[in-house]
Amino acid sequence: DINHLMRAGSLLFGFTFVLPTVFWVTTQFMNMRGIQLVEWVCMYGYSLTPFVPAVILCVIPFEIVSFVLLLAATIASCSLIVRNLSAPLLASDSGQAKAPPVILAILGTHAIFFLVLKYKFFHHKYLKHSPAPTPAPTPAGL
Repeated sequence: DINHLMRAGSLLFGFTFVLPTVFWVTTQFMNMRGIQLVEWVCMYGYSLTPFVPAVILCVIPFEIVSFVLLLAATIASCSLIVRNLSAPLLASDSGQAKAPPVILAILGTHAIFFLVLKYKFFHHKYLKHSPAPTPAPTPAGL
């Protein structure tokens, strides 16, 4: 389905380019100029790496498997971003407690990304088995 593919592409584009740009603009307005736009975009791009094996393995038709794989990829992705961006954010904060809300927003957007991936793209539809049709009664003697 081409619409499904377009939604997936839009989601990835937004997560890779739009979201880091929003965070960069936000930190610029908060006078936290420790991270450049290119660093934000590169970090978000690299953070998608754990999703590659997870998405490939999500073809296994069990909900729990896709849930665990996507959750593990989300945790790894979020850890990469928070670990690499929290130090420059806290350093540019200058004791005004502006960095923790930005870090919490990063965590929140990853949680939303996980939920959208799981419930919009990686849910398995199970077919219900119906009993075999019973043959119609035939008139005797035919």
